[in-house]
Amino acid sequence: DIAAFLEEVSQFAKKSKIKIVDMKTRRFSEVKVEEEIQGGTSPLAQRSLSSSNNKKKGAVLFSLPIEMRAEGMFTSIVNFLIFLERSRQLTTVSDINIKVKNYPLLDCSFVLRLYSLKNIEEKE
Repeated sequence: DIAAFLEEVSQFAKKSKIKIVDMKTRRFSEVKVEEEIQGGTSPLAQRSLSSSNNKKKGAVLFSLPIEMRAEGMFTSIVNFLIFLERSRQLTTVSDINIKVKNYPLLDCSFVLRLYSLKNIEEKE
């Protein structure tokens, strides 16, 4: 549940003594992995991926990007990132930018992507 995870992120920010200044969610988007899967499979598996009765079945991976900006001391920011790493929710952190705000206070911005699987069964 995304709302529960975001609440967990907020609670840990408080525990790690950082202040979340801004958090903007973007649209869910499908993660395209088909090309990577087909590149590493046998020709027989490729045919079965592309022709299974012209229906897509199974699960699709989606990501929800969240642009975040936080303030805190270096050790607090590191502790917060360790929390994200240890979370059971599949996430990635990218585009990290850390600036000195008023030493030792730092301003850290990054994109946190939450991943989730959605079941599909649709005709092409």
